[in-house]
Amino acid sequence: MAPGLREQRREFTRSQILSAAVDLLAERGPTELTIRNLAARVNYSPMALYAYFPAKSDLLTAVTAVIAEQFEKTLAQAGPRLETAAAAWVRFACDDPKRYRLLFAPGAAGSHATAERVLGALVSARIPEARRTEAKVQRVTLAVWAGLHGLATLMTDAPDVPFAQTGVADALIPAMLRGFLLD
Repeated sequence: MAPGLREQRREFTRSQILSAAVDLLAERGPTELTIRNLAARVNYSPMALYAYFPAKSDLLTAVTAVIAEQFEKTLAQAGPRLETAAAAWVRFACDDPKRYRLLFAPGAAGSHATAERVLGALVSARIPEARRTEAKVQRVTLAVWAGLHGLATLMTDAPDVPFAQTGVADALIPAMLRGFLLD
């Protein structure tokens, strides 16, 4: 049975609130993503927002899910090659560091599962079938994740270090992937 008009309006309003929350996060950071600030942004009273998100943790969980979906879409659009997905990962972080930090903040388990699932599939496809085991795919996936996250964090938190301008980032990704996949 299709949702009724009331449910459709509620879902539309909720998606508008979430969109505004993602924008607020990108503009002002996670400490400013409060029910009060969000209510002002969408011209609602704070109490009205509690009907959609009973606690700030519910809002953060929903915002993180939206960002995880955007992250997964970005990696999928990069194509089936691990190298292009790795570069897309780092670009995602550099394009919006606040959004990236929230995605991988402590307690963002859903986005961690997304990263592990997407990377795991790409890593598995790169390991020759004769050498592929579940343990190896998991080990390489976690190593690639750690390397990409480290590079992304360095590039976003140390903008004065010219990783991109000197070609270090472009050279590091393929070298890191070759090293992880050789063992």
